[in-house]
Amino acid sequence: MSVEALAPIRNSQLEEYFRFDNENDAALSGLKSFVRSINRRPNLTNEYSIALPPPPTGCMESCPFKKGKHRCELTEHHLHSTVPDYEAAGDLAIDFRELSVLTVWLPECVHHRHHMTFDIHVHIPSEKVMKWCIHEQKIIRNVVDISRRLRNTEKGLAEAAEAGKESFGLDQAKERFIEELDDALVGIQSIEVIPEELVTGALLVAAPEHAQARIARGSGVALTRTMTIKEVPLALSNLEAAMAEAA
Repeated sequence: MSVEALAPIRNSQLEEYFRFDNENDAALSGLKSFVRSINRRPNLTNEYSIALPPPPTGCMESCPFKKGKHRCELTEHHLHSTVPDYEAAGDLAIDFRELSVLTVWLPECVHHRHHMTFDIHVHIPSEKVMKWCIHEQKIIRNVVDISRRLRNTEKGLAEAAEAGKESFGLDQAKERFIEELDDALVGIQSIEVIPEELVTGALLVAAPEHAQARIARGSGVALTRTMTIKEVPLALSNLEAAMAEAA
């Protein structure tokens, strides 16, 4: 998916996150890219050593990837790198690194900027923290999965209504999924280790009203890989609505 197709989310935090300046812009290519590679900033983390995500944004004005027919694409950014470090630490570290809630969608240029700005070696958290993150992802994943089943059921109901068909079974399924989703969302309140930006981001599609309430209370947000790339435009639309409501 090209990020040019998405409505850009302008976030003042992005400038602070990268501390944009002329030197950084020049570093996007050539020799300065190498020079900056030996003087990167430490990664931003929470108190549990979990990496914090960049805020969601559209393509940068200085994007070096939009040349000719090439488009700046959305890419998967693992918050915890690099791969060899985590492979050397064992299966638990690999499973932790690959968590979808610890992976975010970024435009190619922003992804590139991140790896030039920050140390590529992200500290591996303790075994206890990694296990707890995996547990918390299961809570989030449950919400995401139930929400997806609910949306599919609502789509089926709409199609049945349009075709004039009976939909009693779907009506029952919808009510069941609504109850299950309400119960699953209670568990979100217990999440402590995963940064709130990632939790809120995961709810943008799965439970937009809950995401909106969290944003109104001051939560940051990120486009986590708990959503598919096809769901990103919906997430951005819900994010714009939430930001407008909170303004």
